[in-house]
Amino acid sequence: MVGITTFPPFASATLFALPSLTPMQFRGAWDPTFTYVKNDGVFFNGSSYICIANNIAQEPDTSPPFWSIMAEASTLDSISTNPGDILFRGNSVWQSLPASITGDVLQTNGVGSAPSWVTLTALIDSICSTRGAVLFRGSTVWSGLNPGTTGQTLQTNGAGADPTWVTPATGDTSAATNPPAGTIGETLTNAAAAVSVVSATPKTIVTLSITAGHWLVWGYGVTNPAGTTTTRFISFSASSTTNVIGTAPAIFQDTSAWAAGLGLTANFGPKRFDFTTTTNVFAVADIGFGVSTMTCDMGLWALRIF
Repeated sequence: MVGITTFPPFASATLFALPSLTPMQFRGAWDPTFTYVKNDGVFFNGSSYICIANNIAQEPDTSPPFWSIMAEASTLDSISTNPGDILFRGNSVWQSLPASITGDVLQTNGVGSAPSWVTLTALIDSICSTRGAVLFRGSTVWSGLNPGTTGQTLQTNGAGADPTWVTPATGDTSAATNPPAGTIGETLTNAAAAVSVVSATPKTIVTLSITAGHWLVWGYGVTNPAGTTTTRFISFSASSTTNVIGTAPAIFQDTSAWAAGLGLTANFGPKRFDFTTTTNVFAVADIGFGVSTMTCDMGLWALRIF
């Protein structure tokens, strides 16, 4: 016979009630003017927090009685969350360098110093800051070639050598490119400055010796009146006769009345000249003026065309 075991009924049963769950209400970025209540969620400095006690103006990262962190910001965001910032190692901790204005470049300031933003101009000035200098690559570093004297030209000295300023030979406009004498493209030039003139009296200011051939000649003139000098008329020209104003098109003329002390700069030409032997061409000025004195600057150029 099989035995049957019986169990006594439960004398009593205890039922446990589940706690009431309130969903989190996400409120966006933390607002110091907003009144938060329990279970409100916010975003602050890259981390997410949930409110555990009603509050207002309690910063989530420094107010643990009111806020509990849910998701912490990344390590880098704890240093800076600003777009464009640069991270660098400071004396004891990592730090951020705020972004600068457009066009600035990052400069190291050596071991033990924080980097900084500098302008491109300041960076180039660290190589050379002389006005009129030219930047070039030397044998090992970039260097600055200080300005030459007026009228000099920049000459390359080939690979492996630094450029230099050179003074063109007389009659040349470029020591490196002017064609040889007697060939098409040969150029000649001469100039003079601050030459005294007599009112209404044509005067040769510059003489240019031109060899046999066919040439285009042109030039410029500048009046330099004294402070009280008034000007009545001006003529500048290239002429084959000294102290005689030439003919068109190598001539500039102005009959306007100019105020006291006011100068003028003007060009004239070009005009073709044909010579069978070496001949002088003259830059001639004729200026009508009064009250005080006048000087004149002039220059001539000639280009061999065949």
